[in-house]
Amino acid sequence: MNQLPLISVGVPTYNRPEGLRNTLLGIIMQTYSNIEVIVSDNCSPGETVNNVMNEFCQQDSRIIFYKQEKNLGPTDNFYFVLSKAKGNYFIWAADDDEWQDQDFLHNLYIHAPYNVLTFPDAILVNAGNEFEFPLKIYENCKSKIDYSKTFCSAGEGYPFYGLYNLELFHQYNQQFKFDLDLIYYGEGTFLHRLFLSAPVKYVKEAKIKFSTSSIKPMSEKLLDAFLEYFKRTLLIYIFSDLTSETKTELIQTVCDNYTSHIKKLVAQQIGEQGYNGKSRIKRAVRILIKGTV
Repeated sequence: MNQLPLISVGVPTYNRPEGLRNTLLGIIMQTYSNIEVIVSDNCSPGETVNNVMNEFCQQDSRIIFYKQEKNLGPTDNFYFVLSKAKGNYFIWAADDDEWQDQDFLHNLYIHAPYNVLTFPDAILVNAGNEFEFPLKIYENCKSKIDYSKTFCSAGEGYPFYGLYNLELFHQYNQQFKFDLDLIYYGEGTFLHRLFLSAPVKYVKEAKIKFSTSSIKPMSEKLLDAFLEYFKRTLLIYIFSDLTSETKTELIQTVCDNYTSHIKKLVAQQIGEQGYNGKSRIKRAVRILIKGTV
């Protein structure tokens, strides 16, 4: 009987012992059992994370624990667990996210041999209130263009936490390259390129519970970063090999979606009362498009 291939699960963590505990419980209870779990603690203070890891390492030999001697920064810690992976399949699991059932990995793996990225549905948790995130907008997607159109209309980074087929990933000349200078949007252009270039699959039977309560940068920094992200996203589609008609449609979708988000960021920064940001937004979009053509 052929054994299922090894799936490497990378868990970068920092100073969230209870979130880490919940994440690990969801991982080790999976029905897909041929896994390695790579945990990298990014030099957390005190012993609370160590205590959690000592407990789990004693009960499950599939867990490999690294304690960083200095803080690598969040992105390099994500790279670190990836660099230690031995499997042909890899998935990140953040230390405040929870896989929602024991067949989570199994349901993703069913489609993973044929797709570079196989990603789940999600439930968002904000201030203790749960609501379903509308990743079901991908449910009727069939082709790479379908997925690209949908991602351009939504633009959220949650597909990042899906299952990667590393062999196919490299066959499609993809790279785990993120925009480290764009706070909070670092994985955005990575996902745009991936959706545009390689086969991906949304799996509604698998779900992750995401926490949205993490501390975000000040709105002024978010606005500046998002404007640059907007520009880089447009460049991806402007210089793509798509037909003129499809390219125009995707660029228009990006402009519509991202302009709406810019308006929200402007309102957060300046305050909604008595403020009309339409003229500023239109000028910003004209400048961005003019600068990229």
